[in-house]
Amino acid sequence: MIRMGRYAKIYFRLIGKEHIDEIRKASRVVVGNLTHSEQILLIAILYKLDEFHDSLYRMNQESRNLLDNVYKRLNS
Repeated sequence: MIRMGRYAKIYFRLIGKEHIDEIRKASRVVVGNLTHSEQILLIAILYKLDEFHDSLYRMNQESRNLLDNVYKRLNS
């Protein structure tokens, strides 16, 4: 399982101890049967995709132009 970072610890303090067990169960279900290495790789890939999509969002383009412009950007 992935170790808790600073923000996760703060979050757990805010929500209270009564919910931690349920959150741990949900976390275990989300990662399924991935190994620790696979979990770390998944996080890295999702982070990279998030950065990519966030950069597109920040371009603030009209939706009718978005697909073509992103496609051009990927293939340039």
